[in-house]
Amino acid sequence: MNNFLESKLDQIEAAVNKTTETFKDLNAEQLNYKPDPKNWSIAQCLDHLMITDKMYEPVLKDMANRRYRPGFWARRGWGAKFFGKMLIAATAPVPDRKGKTIPSFEPSHSELPADIVELYRHHNRDWRSLLGRLEGLDYTGTRLSSPAGAFITYSLEDLLTLLANHKERHHHQAVAVMRSEGFPR
Repeated sequence: MNNFLESKLDQIEAAVNKTTETFKDLNAEQLNYKPDPKNWSIAQCLDHLMITDKMYEPVLKDMANRRYRPGFWARRGWGAKFFGKMLIAATAPVPDRKGKTIPSFEPSHSELPADIVELYRHHNRDWRSLLGRLEGLDYTGTRLSSPAGAFITYSLEDLLTLLANHKERHHHQAVAVMRSEGFPR
């Protein structure tokens, strides 16, 4: 397997394993606890990660099946390096500041099920399998548009980096919730 792809798959797997191990024994009340209305719960962090992955799934399946045809903006690639760098910085594994996501990536605002950690683990098993099928593609030369807007383009390499970073980032965010004052014990 390509070293770059393997390193991203390893990064994702490590983040998922750390997350599932950290939160597997929490109950529904703990998983859905929010330190304040502006912060997400642990369950919402996991839900958000699965929603984000699902937004990318159609294009990545096309790539994995070698049927991908870039749209107008992705073919042009205007701003791809800019958007790639910007999004990688915004999804830094250890957050240096709070970010804001767009509405289509927002987690559920209702109570999420107590088995969300197990759902997340199963989701990521399938997700890793899909990403593994991207082997052999030109990661730097393949560009795609963001589900957030077709004009936002970046390379497959940048997408894989930001997806891996994103899993780590929200692990740290969820751990902060668990350590917050008032977290149910």
